[in-house]
Amino acid sequence: MRILLVNDSPLVGSGSGTTTEELARALVGAGHEVRCLLVADRAEITAPFPVRTIVCSSQTRDATLSFDFPAWTWHPATRGTYAELTDEQFHRLRETLRAELDREVSDFDPHVIHAQHTGLFAHLALESGVPYVISAHAASMRVASEDARLQPLAEQAAENATALMVTSRELAAEFKQFFPGVDARLEVVQPELTRDVVDPAAPLGLARMPAGLGFPTREGPLVVFAGTLVPRHGAATLVNAAAICESMHPTVRTILVGDGPQREELRRQAERLELERTHFLGWQPRALVQILLAEAAIVAVPSRGAPSTWALLEAMAAGAPIVASMGDGREELFVNETGVLVPPDDHELLADALLRGIAEAWKAKNGPLLAQQASQRIDSARWALDTVALYEQAMRERGRNA
Repeated sequence: MRILLVNDSPLVGSGSGTTTEELARALVGAGHEVRCLLVADRAEITAPFPVRTIVCSSQTRDATLSFDFPAWTWHPATRGTYAELTDEQFHRLRETLRAELDREVSDFDPHVIHAQHTGLFAHLALESGVPYVISAHAASMRVASEDARLQPLAEQAAENATALMVTSRELAAEFKQFFPGVDARLEVVQPELTRDVVDPAAPLGLARMPAGLGFPTREGPLVVFAGTLVPRHGAATLVNAAAICESMHPTVRTILVGDGPQREELRRQAERLELERTHFLGWQPRALVQILLAEAAIVAVPSRGAPSTWALLEAMAAGAPIVASMGDGREELFVNETGVLVPPDDHELLADALLRGIAEAWKAKNGPLLAQQASQRIDSARWALDTVALYEQAMRERGRNA
């Protein structure tokens, strides 16, 4: 089968980018022919499948579009968002994506298009006449529902897609609130790891962290947060919890990896609380995040929104117990000794769980079991099989044969 994956964002720097890359690997491994068309700030991308980039950047010479590509909330490679696009920029972006998608459809003749996000690419897939499915993400769903230019396009794309793929029942319920007419099209499909994300034989350690990050060298148990610094990810709750942890434990350290519009606000919050062992490392490549996860005593996932499946799976693969807020699909991943769930926005209960996990040595007790559970999710064939079944359904509905 020929499958065209399209994404309004780069492969690196977002959950949807990771999903696109890992799904492409899974589909290629299952014997399918895959191409990827995406929007990014540069075209320097190496992948085991063909990737074509629509370069959208005010900083890159010879860019196709001379303004920064719009992030749904925040992205390390851009300063723009959809809300900040002028109407003229919005129109130029849509027409450029249309021309490039038409070109790819003509050259590749895909049996199916799989769009990440209910955005411009999803609506253009509808217009192309090619069978298509959509992976629905919480951030783009919210942005599209609030942007008068995107909202009708997102609705049409969602209502006409064969399937809207979500990672949890909770996200499916939230999606129905924004787009009431899509009940029958929602499908819960859990991503799978396509390979070991942490090499157990590799000499992991904080000594491998690059100099200049401001990473603390002192000893002590490590609490790690990795995510975009936006309100729904709950970093402010973690900073408040860190104040309790520092007062109750002499050496505990809290590391926040990621960037976003809340970064300076969170820094000021940490200063007001006079935190000495809480550090902000900014956005870091996935490989460095995995080093931190492997070193973490606890991984904190305090967000109110839908969970990042990749963040949870990679923490498990590193043998790191997880303290996360309840709801939004986490219950579907939390089995056996994965970690504990606490109410969202409650920094006292979050701090209590973090300190309890450190005191009771959850990492030493449960780390091997967590890694084993993650290894059972290394099943690219199953993920590809579940996804291709939806592609085949889309082709049947549109009368297309492989």
